Amino acid sequence: MKKVTGNLEKIIKPIALKNGFNEVRIFSCWKNIMGSKLYSQVKPIKLKNKILHVMVQNSAVATDIAFKSPILIEKINQFFGYKAVEKITTLQKRFNESDENKHKAAAKPDQGCFVRAEAMCNDVKDEKLKKTLIDFMALIEKETIDNFNKK
Repeated sequence: MKKVTGNLEKIIKPIALKNGFNEVRIFSCWKNIMGSKLYSQVKPIKLKNKILHVMVQNSAVATDIAFKSPILIEKINQFFGYKAVEKITTLQKRFNESDENKHKAAAKPDQGCFVRAEAMCNDVKDEKLKKTLIDFMALIEKETIDNFNKK
């Protein structure tokens, strides 16, 4: 049996980009990626063409993000396992809990999505890979269902 992990990026990256998976993962995992200090001051807006657009509370935070952006980009790319972000741009704007909750509601698949995704991954032996694929497939299914319901 041929190892999949070496070619995983080549397989998943086009699908992920097409389905907005990176953007959804950034919204749902923002606190884990940024840490609690930056999490409360910086919110992701969108990820497009490897440019992460973030909203910041004030100019001091914008300056901090500009200074730390190479480190943050590296941290984000390590989180994804490949180069998902090349640049971070900031927009200074006051935000509140409703801004954050808007993204969280759209990003979370229900239990049924996970059950169906898990059923498709029964043959995957590597547990870490299996969990990643299940999470990925559940998010895609959630987005597919949401898009279908909008029509």
